[in-house]
Amino acid sequence: MDTVKLIDTWRLFNPNKTQFTWRRKNAIEKSRIYKWLFDSKYSNIIYSSDIRPAQISSTDHLAKSLKIKIKTDRGPGIWKFNNSLLQDKNYTTLSKT
Repeated sequence: MDTVKLIDTWRLFNPNKTQFTWRRKNAIEKSRIYKWLFDSKYSNIIYSSDIRPAQISSTDHLAKSLKIKIKTDRGPGIWKFNNSLLQDKNYTTLSKT
């Protein structure tokens, strides 16, 4: 992961925590087999990464959660003429002068 500059998002937020995404019913065998890997240059847009119980009770897997910030700058917008003004006598009279 270091050679391609990938970061494990869960480890980024939990540097000293031990948690797994899969375990056998006996809980002896377990592993963190699911990972969100991101290019390290995008680490500033990640604000949460969790491991939590899955919504399906019959599974031995846990769910991964990832929250990222998406920049949504609005543009200048589009000006649109309200053509109902062409029916307004005051508007048409004033615009002709």
